[in-house]
Parts: sequence; C-alpha cells; structure tokens
Amino acid sequence: MLSFSFRFVEELSLASQMLFIFYTCNLVSFPQTFDTFLSGLSASEGRVSACLSSGRALIAEKNPESGRIQVKLDETQQLWEDLKELAHARQEVSLLSG
Repeated sequence: MLSFSFRFVEELSLASQMLFIFYTCNLVSFPQTFDTFLSGLSASEGRVSACLSSGRALIAEKNPESGRIQVKLDETQQLWEDLKELAHARQEVSLLSG
C-alpha cells in the first residue's frame, strides 16, 4: 500500500505537468481533450481521498516510515490542490473565450 501512495504522488505530478501544458497551449481548438481531462480529474477525487486516508492510517499505526509518509501526504495534498486550481482556471479561460 505504501508503494501505491508514492506511485500515486508521481502520477499526480505527471497530471499537473500535463495540465500545465494544456493550460499554456491554446486548447480552444481541443475542447474535447480538456473535457476528457476534467472528467478524469473528477473521477480521481475518491482515489486521492483514499490515498490520503491510507497514509494517515499508516501514521496513526506508528509506521516506521511515518515521517516519509507525512512528507508524501503533504506533497500529494498540495499537488492535488494545485491541479484542481489549474483545471478550474483553465476552464474559466475556456468559458470566457468560447
């Protein structure tokens, strides 16, 4: 389960990078691509929550890697918030230009 959490942080980081590329490119030409991305983002909310809950449970159980787990939890939470914020900003730009 711990490796899943670390892998998930890497996936969130990649998603953030992809969104940044979407954000900086002119996606007015590709609204369907962005809509698909937004759908995937919404569908991932539960996965992120489960990941964070699993990490908190490991810390509560006094896992020997608690410090490292907490760092990854903080990183995951920040990446997720950044990703949602960028997606929301991109959606607003899309609505204003469309």
